[in-house]
Amino acid sequence: MLNWNIFLMSLLIMWFFCWLQKLKLFISRKGFMFDQRWVSCEGVQNVVGQSWKVSVHGSKFFQLTQKVKNCWVALLDWDRKTNFNSQNKIHNLKKDMQRLKFSNVFSGDTIRELKRQLGDSYKDEELYWKQKSKV
Repeated sequence: MLNWNIFLMSLLIMWFFCWLQKLKLFISRKGFMFDQRWVSCEGVQNVVGQSWKVSVHGSKFFQLTQKVKNCWVALLDWDRKTNFNSQNKIHNLKKDMQRLKFSNVFSGDTIRELKRQLGDSYKDEELYWKQKSKV
């Protein structure tokens, strides 16, 4: 069942970061790209919520830019820690499938689950490159 509060919050977060990218408020050497794959991930809302709660003093615009910067840094840190690399996931899932196929314990349910995860990882990889090509 779809939780509409989480869905709408995720859309708002995605829209906000896309808007910031258009305004080019934060320009770093590498730039910042909001990864659309984050929207469907568990825990991303907590990362944004916790980083947004940090108290900032100054003008309203300064507070806004600092809070957005806090979210940006927290998301990048979270992304590094969660190892969100689809290519690595694909490689590891293929290895797991090969290992399971040649083991004595063959489970059809496990193979189906690995295939499902592999399909999801391919979709994530495709979305990543689709976003990357627009930059």
